[in-house]
Amino acid sequence: MELLNASRILTLCKQPALLAGGPGLYQFSQKIPIVSRFATAILKNTFFNHFCAGENLEETKRTIEQYRRQGVQSLPDRSTEDANNDAETVENLNRMLRTIESFKSSIDSDNINSVSTKQIEKPVTFIPIKLTAYTTGNLLKRISNFILYSQICSQSPQDPNSSSTSTPEFFSDKKQVTPLPPFLQNEFYPASKAFPGFQNFSLENSTPPKPWTPEEQSAYEKLLATVDKICEQASNCNIKLLLDAERTALQPSIVHFARVLQRKWNKNQALIYNTFQMYLKENEKNLAHELEEAKKNGYILGVKLVRGAYMESEAKTAKNEEVENPVRGSKEETDEYYNEAIKMLMENIEGRVALFMGTHNLKSAEVACREMGKRGMGTRDGRVHFGQLMGMCDDLTFGLANKRYNIHKLLPFGKINDVFPYLLRRVQENSSVLSGTSREIELMQREIARRAKEGKK
Repeated sequence: MELLNASRILTLCKQPALLAGGPGLYQFSQKIPIVSRFATAILKNTFFNHFCAGENLEETKRTIEQYRRQGVQSLPDRSTEDANNDAETVENLNRMLRTIESFKSSIDSDNINSVSTKQIEKPVTFIPIKLTAYTTGNLLKRISNFILYSQICSQSPQDPNSSSTSTPEFFSDKKQVTPLPPFLQNEFYPASKAFPGFQNFSLENSTPPKPWTPEEQSAYEKLLATVDKICEQASNCNIKLLLDAERTALQPSIVHFARVLQRKWNKNQALIYNTFQMYLKENEKNLAHELEEAKKNGYILGVKLVRGAYMESEAKTAKNEEVENPVRGSKEETDEYYNEAIKMLMENIEGRVALFMGTHNLKSAEVACREMGKRGMGTRDGRVHFGQLMGMCDDLTFGLANKRYNIHKLLPFGKINDVFPYLLRRVQENSSVLSGTSREIELMQREIARRAKEGKK
């Protein structure tokens, strides 16, 4: 019955009309109490149970144990949304600290499991972290705008390859020339189509951002201290952190915080991993630059490599702002750059890189496994990990588990009314992944037919 339900749910998730209308239908159902209770009960026993680990930490731990016995580690994700006020940032911080504490382990994260048994000793190695849960207002957007501004400041017309962060001459005729915030004055971020806002600061139409204020500097320092506290807790508990990517309007600020935190916490082993979305044009340049930064400053570059999760919203935003869509033109192009990124990172794995691959693509997993084999790396080498979403691509997950690779399932958890809006967005933004589940559904249906046939004997 469980297999049949999974097949039906994945088939439903492939329907464009359901994906497009799901959020509206859900919001409407919550306005009428009797409909809300009925809808919640249906969702709980279908989509929620398929894609989520539980409504609380205890339920989630039972799911984690089930995966552990099958050789799969877990990524518990409380599905925290953006903070709307200071009280929520404090609440989100305390929840994160408690979550990390609840998975505290005496086992070192880079020496986690033996290949002699399928079962694993350490069920949780990573926990996702989302910066927008710990700050309010426009802080991350402002930091991103200043980074885009610094990219223009580093490319004067006379020397387009310059890496200077001083204000160039082409701003000298303007009444307002804005100094960079202190934390950006000695940093360099290469210009890239991965961040389309860069086009808004073109040489022909460049308006410097408003001056950085003392209040913003205080908010910046507060956010940095908050995330640093989370890193300290994770380090004490032998847990690693996966820093979630954001929309491109905010992503430059995420790159900045990741760089600052990795300089401090990734000296001896990778504690914090930054997410690189390879469906973004020219993002391979940003990845290569961050690798050089890590080499230059003597820390390990922790990389979570994904294809991307904001395809539809990025296209809509680019159209509204009349800038080039930052997303690559085809899935095939994204696949090519994703696999090339795997090879590049594997070439630098020795003392330089720790890699977590969030992928539902069999070919990409095969590329990574071949690259590991070329270098004589064990399947449970602590520098390389794979991950998939709960409820999706179980054939790939358990295939890797059977071969003793470090494989993880992302497990969203929380109250259904809190998690389901988040889950709908994740399903919508991963529609391209869901469209590729035909093979998984076919395998399920074959297994259902086989069991039915055996039952008749």
